[in-house]
Amino acid sequence: MAQAQQGGIEILPVPYKGVPATVTDLLGGTLTATFVDPGNALPHIKSGAVRPLGVTSIKRNPLTPDWPAISETLPGYDFPTWTAMVGPPGMSRETVNRIHAAMDSALKQKDVADKLAAVGTLPFFIKPEDLKALIDADTAKWIKIAKDENLQAE
Repeated sequence: MAQAQQGGIEILPVPYKGVPATVTDLLGGTLTATFVDPGNALPHIKSGAVRPLGVTSIKRNPLTPDWPAISETLPGYDFPTWTAMVGPPGMSRETVNRIHAAMDSALKQKDVADKLAAVGTLPFFIKPEDLKALIDADTAKWIKIAKDENLQAE
């Protein structure tokens, strides 16, 4: 993997069908380390069962300021994750706008923000056209990485 090469480390990619199995194997000692979202990591970090090594975003997460950003050791490392709500092709602009407004309203509510913060997540809310641009840019980035690493879909 390009990031492993950048850091001068050797990583054996192990495919999993989901985060829970990955975390189970990390806790059981089968895995030395793994990438996992803060929501799945926080309970185990708080209990002392695992230790945070770093966040994959370019900067530290203000909700977990003691966790270093990997970019602090590997300048330029940036592997942010995000979640999006999507709909079928051809969805009317009116429907898109209504859903967008409802999501915007929900994410501004204190109780929603508090629940997201409790799992280490900051709201990341952008306009539908900006989401399309983000998806296109990330797709191009990962296609290039896959080609550079000679990765094949299984």
